[in-house]
Amino acid sequence: MIKQELFQKIIAVLEEAGYETAPQVYSSCFDILAKGKKILLIKILTNIDSFYEQQADDLKRIASVLEASPLIIGLIARGQYMKDKTIYERYGVPAINLETFKDIILEKKLPFVYAKKGGFYAYVNPEFLRRIRNSHKLSLGELARESGISKTALINYEQGKGAEIENIIRLKNAIGDVLLNTINPFDFVKQGPNPSSLPEKDSVKEHLDEIGFETTSVKKASFKVIGKHKDDIVLTGVKARALQKEAFDISCLKDVLGQHGMIVLEKTKETIVAGVPVLSRDELKEVVSSKELLKILKEIEGNV
Repeated sequence: MIKQELFQKIIAVLEEAGYETAPQVYSSCFDILAKGKKILLIKILTNIDSFYEQQADDLKRIASVLEASPLIIGLIARGQYMKDKTIYERYGVPAINLETFKDIILEKKLPFVYAKKGGFYAYVNPEFLRRIRNSHKLSLGELARESGISKTALINYEQGKGAEIENIIRLKNAIGDVLLNTINPFDFVKQGPNPSSLPEKDSVKEHLDEIGFETTSVKKASFKVIGKHKDDIVLTGVKARALQKEAFDISCLKDVLGQHGMIVLEKTKETIVAGVPVLSRDELKEVVSSKELLKILKEIEGNV
């Protein structure tokens, strides 16, 4: 299955589930923004090992501002097809295959298994394990001898730490049954972005900071700055080397999110491109408050 085919199937799943989608044309750290009961930022890769740290950092920064869940959907991990009902992870971002995505979005079925170096793991329900161990009148040492699992590992499982699939099978053989906890990939992000990967400061970001926005910069997206003031978000393209593509993507994003977008250029005769207001740097410098900027953007959009 090539990437474009995978892309179309993901869009179909999202639409069937009632999500609005904003596919991205410009090369970005995400390929689809989807808005339903939650906001998803989806990166599609044939091989998830091609996902790199800067993409992960940008994806997590954007997700933080939008209160969204970052997700990779792919086919291959470490040279093998990704397993169904299993969560992988790259730089703290969860990764799953299409079948697992369908299970989660359409069937509301969460996976139990996660992959990491060394194999596949799951979380044994700690309370269930303690209860069934006590019902068999087994100490941790006795269960360790009966199952062939170390006492230290059993203590870890009763504290909620992950267990190797092989040990879960041993546990089940020893005590008759095992209850596993599901894993929600939308609550899975394990680490924040690397501060050293932030783009260099730009005068556009600095001015948005000055007029009252909380801003975040990114490198790999159609926009380079996200400004937030209360409930208002402005997705801001800067320089725009591929103006039409970037404007199209920002337009799709702001429409689905119900938010705002703009592109700031050194000089411009345009006032709007693909439904996105365009300002020169000099025009932006004259804006003295977040309220004024939002008013200008709404006025330009209203004249389309």
